[in-house]
Amino acid sequence: MTRVLIKSIGFFLLIKLIFILIGGSVELLFSDGSNPDQYPTIISTLAFPISAISIGLIILWRFPLIFRQCISWLYPLWRNLLHFSLMVLTIGLLFTCIVYLGKSAGFVIPNTAISHAITLKVLASLFIITLMVGFTEEFIYRGVISAYFIEKIGVRATIIIVSFLFSLGHFYYVGLLPFISAFTMGIVSVMLLLKTGSLYASIGLHCGWNFIYFIFEKFYNLNTVVVPFWGNLFELYQIGLLCIILIPLLFYKGVKNSYISNSGEPAPW
Repeated sequence: MTRVLIKSIGFFLLIKLIFILIGGSVELLFSDGSNPDQYPTIISTLAFPISAISIGLIILWRFPLIFRQCISWLYPLWRNLLHFSLMVLTIGLLFTCIVYLGKSAGFVIPNTAISHAITLKVLASLFIITLMVGFTEEFIYRGVISAYFIEKIGVRATIIIVSFLFSLGHFYYVGLLPFISAFTMGIVSVMLLLKTGSLYASIGLHCGWNFIYFIFEKFYNLNTVVVPFWGNLFELYQIGLLCIILIPLLFYKGVKNSYISNSGEPAPW
């Protein structure tokens, strides 16, 4: 088991290395770095889908069964689009609620220095950007990496380990709470994948979360109360939001055979 786990971690590091090399190169090519405080543009965010396409081609070449599994999680399209839309709307509603609660408790305060207004063009650009980021990270973590880990170490271990690796990937976080929040989101995302048999449910979670967060960040200071070691206390509200989604998922039976192993049998829970 230890050898298999080490091999799986090696696969994860390989995928991350490819993502960093390709994504970093493309980002350096398209980003001039002249406005570091501004939100990324659609052009500079092309690093994400280009990385996803590159990793997909490599997986198709070296691990065709993993690639086939990832593709199966993207169809049928109509059902997946429904999962995506419902998740984006759910996140938008719940995040609005926790911002209101955080404001009432003093964890969130209005931002008096709004750089520029929210227009339809800004919203459309922001949604495209968050969609590209969400699709890429979910395809890599919940698609390629999760499929590989499930095949090697089983579903239960994959939920914990891949979620832990996902949280570590956000190495720029400050404090423990943001990592707990990212770990919880990782668990919710894997559960959405396995329960719905759809990558688009987790893409909707990721995209919707980033989209609504960026919008509220323009009007509110979401980092008002920061304590040593723990970090931003508003993360407690975000963890609570994720638990609201996670708890029903634990009791939802979900679709059958959302993952089929190489032997043709459903992977054991």
